[in-house]
Amino acid sequence: MSKRKVIRKLLRLRILWTGFFIASVIVVIWYAPKLSEPLPSEPVKIGFIGDSITRGGAKNVSNPVESEMAVLGNDFESINRGKGGASSTSWLPGHQLFDDALASFKAQNVHVVSIMLGTNDARTDIATPPAVYEKNVSAMIASLLTSGSVTRVIINYPPYVRPGAIGLWDDASIDRLKLYMGVIDVLARGKGVVKGDSKAFGYFQKHQELLLDGVHPNAEGNVELGRLWANAYEKIMSEQLANRISLPMGYKST
Repeated sequence: MSKRKVIRKLLRLRILWTGFFIASVIVVIWYAPKLSEPLPSEPVKIGFIGDSITRGGAKNVSNPVESEMAVLGNDFESINRGKGGASSTSWLPGHQLFDDALASFKAQNVHVVSIMLGTNDARTDIATPPAVYEKNVSAMIASLLTSGSVTRVIINYPPYVRPGAIGLWDDASIDRLKLYMGVIDVLARGKGVVKGDSKAFGYFQKHQELLLDGVHPNAEGNVELGRLWANAYEKIMSEQLANRISLPMGYKST
């Protein structure tokens, strides 16, 4: 090949390369604004299972779920299925209360469910034995985690109840609540289960003035209970990040 032909070939290659480079720059400039736009994101939805304390307490005085969402921020959304007077037996799979809640969670793409039960189980007229409480909550957890939607269950300690409150709780009720906490400690070791708040019992035992009727938190008490739940949730997230565990619980590092 002559020197002139080599030069022509190199010039053609240079022209082609220059054209490709210019085209690439145009593409980048054209799409750069679109690439820089934030991707749409859905809020993390947390389902709540509980009793009247979860649902809203006495006389419609707010509820701790709203308070927890206020702490966690706009990236989170709650589906509150708390039901007044409910015990762990009321929430067994196959009962309408549980089945309706699970259907709601699945329909709204809920991956995380928070449970707080035990207050009504400890009542003198119900007095659920710890072994039965464990069996009931275990059945709930198993059904949630095999639903095809829920991947993580958080179990919270029930808060303190003043003996003599509403004539339905006594000293034996307090003993039962403490035994339920031991059950929660055991259940939280299972796959897909974590222990949430464990401070509410001690907190309300110390601040009984925040209990409206000896059982349900007043407005300030709901704010504090929600804060405790949110703090526990954020602690779970921090521990999972430290262990490099990726779970669909909505934590965003900053």
